[in-house]
Amino acid sequence: MNERTLRQAVRGGVLGQQIRWLEVCTSTRDVAPKLLAEEGLPHGAVVIASRQTAGRGTPGKAFLSDVAEGVWCTVVLDRPTPEPITLLAGVGVVRALAVCGFEAHVKWPNDVLVGRLKIAGCLAESGVRPDGTRVHLLSVGVNVLQESFEGTTLADIATSVRMAGGSATREEVFGALLEEIETLLAGKEGVRDAWLGHTRMIGRQIRVKRGGVPECVRVRDLDAHGTLIVEREDGVRERWVSAADLDIETDYAALDDAGA
Repeated sequence: MNERTLRQAVRGGVLGQQIRWLEVCTSTRDVAPKLLAEEGLPHGAVVIASRQTAGRGTPGKAFLSDVAEGVWCTVVLDRPTPEPITLLAGVGVVRALAVCGFEAHVKWPNDVLVGRLKIAGCLAESGVRPDGTRVHLLSVGVNVLQESFEGTTLADIATSVRMAGGSATREEVFGALLEEIETLLAGKEGVRDAWLGHTRMIGRQIRVKRGGVPECVRVRDLDAHGTLIVEREDGVRERWVSAADLDIETDYAALDDAGA
């Protein structure tokens, strides 16, 4: 994968018309805001790296990407966009993987799973151009070519396109991802409805740890703002705005089937 093959993978539209290719960096989440502040990257510009030495996801969680085997990128998106943009990105990943031949599903708020294993993550942050214009910086990481995660902290919780039985290249995943996100940005489909169509969480029991304390809740709904509505075992409903202090178990289907 290089800048030339990535450009060839872009299927038209605005996203990916400008590509900043890096062989290695700490994280595209570090590079993109600096380039935006210094140069004013346009809508649709993509910063993409072959390897990230310090990839990171939600606060306090590392994202293992120091291998040339995935799609690690940050996309500049002018506002306004359909919201919540992170949930939109997750749907884009699921649909891109469907184009590449297999089924994935979204886990609130920013993970994409195959079965119970994580294959991708999405995160949206804010950036500022030299003229003060604020934009979204949408970062996406997709595991593509890895054959194993043995010997890493992800051994029992992650998978890749290749491990899940797919044969797509990184360029094919990248091109499909940009195309699907661009379609969603057109706004013909509500983010909430799109997300609900690609999740397995609604109506299911899930196990979650808050402050290290485990509990079970049942997921009831997602509102238009991306807030997850859950019901505790005592019947009280809660609205989860952020997962910053939550650790949600991914094998919620098995938990529900067990009658927990």
